[in-house]
Amino acid sequence: MIGSQEIDLEPLDHVIDQVVNENEIHAFIFVVRLGQLTDEDKMGIEWLQRFFGDQVLSFVITLFTYEREEECDTITDDLKNNSVLEQLLEKCGGRYHTCSKIMNNQSEMRELIDRIKRLFTDNNLQCYTRE
Repeated sequence: MIGSQEIDLEPLDHVIDQVVNENEIHAFIFVVRLGQLTDEDKMGIEWLQRFFGDQVLSFVITLFTYEREEECDTITDDLKNNSVLEQLLEKCGGRYHTCSKIMNNQSEMRELIDRIKRLFTDNNLQCYTRE
Protein backbone atom coordinates (compact mmCIF):
# COMPACT_ATOMS: atom_id res chain seq x y z
CA MET A 1 0.00 0.00 0.00
CA ILE A 2 1.31 3.37 -0.91
CA GLY A 3 0.84 5.79 1.93
CA SER A 4 1.77 9.35 2.58
CA GLN A 5 4.58 8.42 4.96
CA GLU A 6 8.15 9.20 4.00
CA ILE A 7 10.02 5.98 3.37
CA ASP A 8 13.79 5.52 3.26
CA LEU A 9 14.11 3.74 -0.07
CA GLU A 10 17.84 3.06 0.08
CA PRO A 11 17.53 -0.32 1.86
CA LEU A 12 15.04 -1.41 -0.81
CA ASP A 13 17.28 -0.59 -3.78
CA HIS A 14 18.79 -4.08 -3.85
CA VAL A 15 15.37 -5.73 -3.67
CA ILE A 16 13.97 -3.46 -6.40
CA ASP A 17 16.96 -4.15 -8.65
CA GLN A 18 16.55 -7.88 -8.14
CA VAL A 19 12.81 -7.81 -8.88
CA VAL A 20 13.23 -5.59 -11.94
CA ASN A 21 16.23 -7.50 -13.31
CA GLU A 22 14.65 -10.93 -12.83
CA ASN A 23 11.26 -10.03 -14.29
CA GLU A 24 10.02 -8.45 -17.47
CA ILE A 25 7.75 -5.66 -16.28
CA HIS A 26 5.49 -4.51 -19.10
CA ALA A 27 3.27 -2.20 -17.06
CA PHE A 28 2.58 -0.75 -13.64
CA ILE A 29 -1.12 -0.69 -12.83
CA PHE A 30 -2.01 2.25 -10.58
CA VAL A 31 -5.40 1.45 -9.02
CA VAL A 32 -7.72 4.31 -8.00
CA ARG A 33 -11.34 4.16 -6.88
CA LEU A 34 -13.40 6.11 -9.40
CA GLY A 35 -14.80 9.33 -7.98
CA GLN A 36 -12.93 9.13 -4.68
CA LEU A 37 -9.41 10.41 -5.24
CA THR A 38 -7.68 10.32 -1.85
CA ASP A 39 -4.57 12.17 -0.70
CA GLU A 40 -2.69 8.87 -0.93
CA ASP A 41 -3.85 8.45 -4.53
CA LYS A 42 -2.62 11.95 -5.32
CA MET A 43 0.80 11.10 -3.95
CA GLY A 44 0.93 7.64 -5.52
CA ILE A 45 2.43 8.62 -8.85
CA GLU A 46 5.08 10.75 -7.13
CA TRP A 47 5.86 7.75 -4.91
CA LEU A 48 6.26 5.52 -7.96
CA GLN A 49 8.59 8.10 -9.50
CA ARG A 50 10.73 8.28 -6.36
CA PHE A 51 10.77 4.51 -6.01
CA PHE A 52 11.28 3.53 -9.67
CA GLY A 53 12.49 6.74 -11.36
CA ASP A 54 10.86 9.12 -13.83
CA GLN A 55 10.99 6.53 -16.62
CA VAL A 56 8.27 4.55 -14.81
CA LEU A 57 5.66 7.00 -16.15
CA SER A 58 6.00 5.46 -19.61
CA PHE A 59 4.80 2.16 -18.13
CA VAL A 60 1.89 3.31 -15.93
CA ILE A 61 -1.77 2.62 -16.66
CA THR A 62 -4.26 4.08 -14.19
CA LEU A 63 -7.01 1.59 -13.39
CA PHE A 64 -10.21 3.19 -12.12
CA THR A 65 -12.44 0.77 -10.23
CA TYR A 66 -16.14 1.22 -9.63
CA GLU A 67 -18.85 -0.51 -7.59
CA ARG A 68 -21.84 0.24 -9.80
CA GLU A 69 -21.88 0.30 -13.60
CA GLU A 70 -23.37 3.82 -13.66
CA GLU A 71 -20.26 5.13 -11.87
CA CYS A 72 -18.21 4.13 -14.90
CA ASP A 73 -20.36 6.36 -17.11
CA THR A 74 -19.17 9.45 -15.22
CA ILE A 75 -15.44 9.07 -15.94
CA THR A 76 -15.45 11.80 -18.60
CA ASP A 77 -17.18 14.24 -16.25
CA ASP A 78 -14.84 13.27 -13.40
CA LEU A 79 -11.82 14.03 -15.59
CA LYS A 80 -13.20 17.39 -16.71
CA ASN A 81 -14.10 18.47 -13.17
CA ASN A 82 -11.01 17.29 -11.31
CA SER A 83 -7.77 19.04 -12.21
CA VAL A 84 -5.74 16.82 -9.85
CA LEU A 85 -7.05 13.70 -11.56
CA GLU A 86 -6.43 15.25 -14.95
CA GLN A 87 -2.82 16.07 -13.96
CA LEU A 88 -2.32 12.55 -12.64
CA LEU A 89 -3.40 11.11 -15.97
CA GLU A 90 -1.29 13.59 -17.93
CA LYS A 91 1.80 12.40 -16.07
CA CYS A 92 1.22 8.86 -17.29
CA GLY A 93 0.40 9.63 -20.88
CA GLY A 94 -3.38 9.74 -20.44
CA ARG A 95 -3.55 5.96 -20.17
CA TYR A 96 -6.43 4.64 -18.09
CA HIS A 97 -8.87 1.78 -17.92
CA THR A 98 -12.04 1.18 -15.91
CA CYS A 99 -13.30 -2.03 -14.38
CA SER A 100 -15.55 -3.37 -11.69
CA LYS A 101 -14.13 -3.29 -8.17
CA ILE A 102 -14.50 -7.06 -7.89
CA MET A 103 -12.85 -7.56 -11.29
CA ASN A 104 -15.14 -10.39 -12.31
CA ASN A 105 -15.99 -9.15 -15.80
CA GLN A 106 -13.93 -11.18 -18.27
CA SER A 107 -14.46 -8.64 -21.02
CA GLU A 108 -13.00 -5.83 -18.88
CA MET A 109 -10.04 -8.01 -17.94
CA ARG A 110 -9.36 -8.91 -21.60
CA GLU A 111 -9.51 -5.20 -22.47
CA LEU A 112 -7.00 -4.45 -19.70
CA ILE A 113 -4.65 -7.16 -20.97
CA ASP A 114 -5.01 -5.74 -24.50
CA ARG A 115 -4.21 -2.26 -23.16
CA ILE A 116 -1.06 -3.62 -21.49
CA LYS A 117 -0.05 -5.29 -24.76
CA ARG A 118 -0.58 -1.99 -26.63
CA LEU A 119 1.53 -0.18 -24.03
CA PHE A 120 4.30 -2.75 -24.52
CA THR A 121 4.10 -2.17 -28.28
CA ASP A 122 4.04 1.62 -27.80
CA ASN A 123 7.21 1.26 -25.70
CA ASN A 124 8.92 -0.45 -28.66
CA LEU A 125 8.62 -3.88 -26.99
CA GLN A 126 10.85 -2.67 -24.17
CA CYS A 127 10.24 -3.68 -20.58
CA TYR A 128 10.75 -1.34 -17.65
CA THR A 129 14.34 -0.96 -16.46
CA ARG A 130 15.80 1.33 -13.82
CA GLU A 131 18.39 2.70 -16.25
